[in-house]
Amino acid sequence: VLKEGAAADITIFDPDAKYTYTKESMISKGKNSPYLGMEMQGKAVYTIVDGKILLDGGKVAEHD
Repeated sequence: VLKEGAAADITIFDPDAKYTYTKESMISKGKNSPYLGMEMQGKAVYTIVDGKILLDGGKVAEHD
């Protein structure tokens, strides 16, 4: 349920975002991918789980 006071579990996705997939842009510890160097379209911009921002502007958010 999305309502004030409830814990939020949502992802905000930008279907028009374009970027080149690089080792530096990977969040995974594994750095092998057949997609390296390819231009991609569509990107998760924000992810909120249990009311905490985990992905902020496309980057992993810092946590305490």
